[in-house]
Amino acid sequence: MARDYYRTNPRRIRLVDEFDRTYRPKEALHWSIQDSFPSYLLRHAFISCQSEQLNLCRFLIADTSRLIQQQSKRTGSLQLYRGMKLPSKLVDSFETHTGKIMCACGFFTCTKSRTAALELASSPGYRTDLSSVLFKIDCDVSVKLAEMSTEDRSPIVIFDVGTTFRIICVNRATISIIKMKAVPDQGKKLVQDYKNNHKGETIQTMLEQLLAPQKLSLSPPSKPIQPSSSSVQPLDSKPMISDDELQAENHIKNGKIDLAIAAYQRISPVSASIFVRIGHLYADKKGDYDNALNCYIQALKIQEERGEDTVDIITRIGMMHHERREFHLALQYHTRALKLCESLVPSNQASIATNLIGISNAHRARQELSEALDYAKRALAIRESMVPINEVSIASSLATLANIYHDLGNASQARQVGMRAFTMFDRCLPANSPELAALLNNLGAIELSLGAIPQARQYFEQSLQIYREILPSEHPYLVKLENNLQCVTQMQQQAENNSKI
Repeated sequence: MARDYYRTNPRRIRLVDEFDRTYRPKEALHWSIQDSFPSYLLRHAFISCQSEQLNLCRFLIADTSRLIQQQSKRTGSLQLYRGMKLPSKLVDSFETHTGKIMCACGFFTCTKSRTAALELASSPGYRTDLSSVLFKIDCDVSVKLAEMSTEDRSPIVIFDVGTTFRIICVNRATISIIKMKAVPDQGKKLVQDYKNNHKGETIQTMLEQLLAPQKLSLSPPSKPIQPSSSSVQPLDSKPMISDDELQAENHIKNGKIDLAIAAYQRISPVSASIFVRIGHLYADKKGDYDNALNCYIQALKIQEERGEDTVDIITRIGMMHHERREFHLALQYHTRALKLCESLVPSNQASIATNLIGISNAHRARQELSEALDYAKRALAIRESMVPINEVSIASSLATLANIYHDLGNASQARQVGMRAFTMFDRCLPANSPELAALLNNLGAIELSLGAIPQARQYFEQSLQIYREILPSEHPYLVKLENNLQCVTQMQQQAENNSKI
């Protein structure tokens, strides 16, 4: 079944083969949580509640649960955290069901590190309908959970399948805090009560009854129906999307950007998140910064009317003004976003660093290099201090610093810092990433100023190759890079001719 489903995905097929060849019950935690297969399949089985998929994953569920039961030996209580993005409507649902009991979907994972959870909650996102949420979960010794170490982040704490939680309170803010308490015994009692009330029925029959849609009443009830205390809301549920939105996503996958934009534009009413997606396509896929800016401004108006967090969209507007070479406006919007970020409690360090880089780039474009250097160093210091470490963001700061050192005439320092950025990008990003392409172009300019013409040409060619893979032929980045390559080729030919004289 898995091989047939992933038949067009060689990487997943390799994972399926590895799982089939090496799986041992003692490694169930690793396979259930960390790898894309079979964890995605397991998660889908829990969400869909399809008996065929649940039966297929039954051995993995049992092995994982058994390991959690065996490892769950604690002498005291503890508090765990989970940071994530949730649809605003789902956060509303949590608030509505304060005091009620809910069940996570599958094996719910958390961390002991509040800092790591906050970093995940505050990470930038392109969907404006998602809210940053920090779960704070109190657990006593009766709660079954296991801890699993990871290489690149704080240890993961895994709750046993079916663990229930009582929603204590919801504090709405830029990062909303949902406080819960694990109450597995109360959850078991609810399940037992349900089974006692449905004696003689099979598990499959009860499952079908629970999942069956409610019949609509032709007349309104005499009084509002109160939600049951056993109402279950999976944390991984997603909002329904329209047919036009699905079409747009399919067009994007197939590289048909204009059709994707047209599909998004058919959606009515247009939400802020849709404007952001259209703007993203105009900016990143077409290099049309005028239309992108218009979309982001429309999104900002909607968010301001609804009283939503506007930091991300103001940051995007600043970036578009920079691309349009309106550097005074870029500086204005990034400064505005920075002040908003710094006023938040807790502050969003990732957004602060992003806007410090935006301010640095604006100062650099205005030839205010000392100010540019100061802001770039501040951004780098923040990103290097963040936990967990994000090498891509650190490398982006280093790339910005390399450009400034180059403008200051310190090409050797620029090369050194730029190569540090290249090493990180090369390790963390795919070979055709736009960030890597931009850095290669800048390294080419640095090498050119050092007189290393062959090396400069190599960097320009590598950058151009990446951009040709990911950008349409009319994109302005391609035009600039082709001009750079043409100039360096002429310089190389001139140098070769001079050497023959």
